[in-house]
Amino acid sequence: MASSNTKTIALSKRAYDLLAAKKREGESFNDVVERLAGDRPLLDMVGTGDTDDEYERAVTDARKSIDRSTDRYASEFDANESDPAADR
Repeated sequence: MASSNTKTIALSKRAYDLLAAKKREGESFNDVVERLAGDRPLLDMVGTGDTDDEYERAVTDARKSIDRSTDRYASEFDANESDPAADR
């Protein structure tokens, strides 16, 4: 019998599979439900998507874009620094 701090729920096989697919390494199903059902005002404000995976992908893509831009500008700066004629 469940304690007063827990509840038992029934899920369809499809719902269970969807929940299991969201489960991260080391996470319990309880952790998954709390993570997915918790308030996520930042996602609501920026509108990056409905899932943590979409949010993570958006952040990763932005980081890669910034890294590419930084690398490009650093390369251009290094090229100008090593070529004194470039300033003329």
